[in-house]
Amino acid sequence: MIAPCMNCPDREIGCHGHCERYKEFRAGREKEYALRHEQYVLDIPSADLERKMRRKLLQKGRYNR
Repeated sequence: MIAPCMNCPDREIGCHGHCERYKEFRAGREKEYALRHEQYVLDIPSADLERKMRRKLLQKGRYNR
């Protein structure tokens, strides 16, 4: 996704603070970041499950530190 700043004729130093097009773009990106983070958190196996798996591997002698 390309920011609306690229090739913008009104672009100047510090314009992100007052540019409405950039603010809309940034809000959309923040939503994407939040969804990505939420999906990442859901995909992480719990620490308890990881400990149980490691314990089973240790008991079978297949876990190398």
